[in-house]
Amino acid sequence: MTSSGVRALAYIGIETSLVDEWAQFCTSVLGMQRSDEGDEQDWIGLRVDERSFRLGLHRSGSEGLAYVGWEVADEGELERVRAKVKEHGIDVAEGGRAHADARRVRSLISFKDPAGNSTEVCCGPRLSRSVFTPGAAGVGFVAGELGLGHVVVSADPYGASLDFYQDVLGFRTSDVYEKCPGETTFLRCNGRHHSLALADAGATALRHIMVEVDSVDAVGLALERCAQQGVPITRSLGRHSNDGMLSAYLQTPSGFEVEYGFGGRLVDDATWVVTEIRSPSVWGHWRPPLEGGGGPIGILVPGGNGKRPSGPSEGGAPSG
Repeated sequence: MTSSGVRALAYIGIETSLVDEWAQFCTSVLGMQRSDEGDEQDWIGLRVDERSFRLGLHRSGSEGLAYVGWEVADEGELERVRAKVKEHGIDVAEGGRAHADARRVRSLISFKDPAGNSTEVCCGPRLSRSVFTPGAAGVGFVAGELGLGHVVVSADPYGASLDFYQDVLGFRTSDVYEKCPGETTFLRCNGRHHSLALADAGATALRHIMVEVDSVDAVGLALERCAQQGVPITRSLGRHSNDGMLSAYLQTPSGFEVEYGFGGRLVDDATWVVTEIRSPSVWGHWRPPLEGGGGPIGILVPGGNGKRPSGPSEGGAPSG
């Protein structure tokens, strides 16, 4: 855990015209729980742990990332982050009481990162009134102090974005995936191998978000629910080479992916060595057939009409 700067991914907001479809996907497939604080007219809050809010679904005419919320330890650290962001030449909006209440936190600030993503930094998260009850059987999430999971975006400008998250918000590099053209840098802010990955892959865009569960069975059961409910599995079960996550990728109602995984590596800052990885997966994470076929996919194999994701040239960013 960092002593200063950002310490966890607090929450993510998604803008979508398909709020009801998203809510169904998050609860009946992923196993999240609707917030017990009630839904606002234009958005729905989802839970994965004791926090009252981790994922927000905001009614909109477009599909994609609405905002990313990062957590700091306390009001004093929030003030230090505010000052550093301003020193970097970025305008900061002081989050008022209504904004903080909407995010279920005590205080927050908001700004655009160098790539234009709406970014918030908060402290004092609100706990729910009730014990977390998963929306699907056999689901338990790994969140708490490690945060919601991770988010992967392509960032333009890439270099300025990387400098901002490292120098201003305090992220550390875990490893780098070299891909010609471009690269992806995996960044951590606590023991989780990465909470953020930035890809040098052209225009700024959300690539995927990851949520981690506490058992292999939870992953398998989710894949069964996908088959039963007609949710596309966009990358088969596999294990990543950098964070060791055993995961599959599911298509959200908006079209981008959610990585659903188990067993992510925890990093010890005292001993970790930054490396360059040459392949995103040890095995698996194959794309579904390119032509024909159909039906649920299992573990696809090379050859024939399946292919393995190889980075920004296929889908804009490597799996991770």
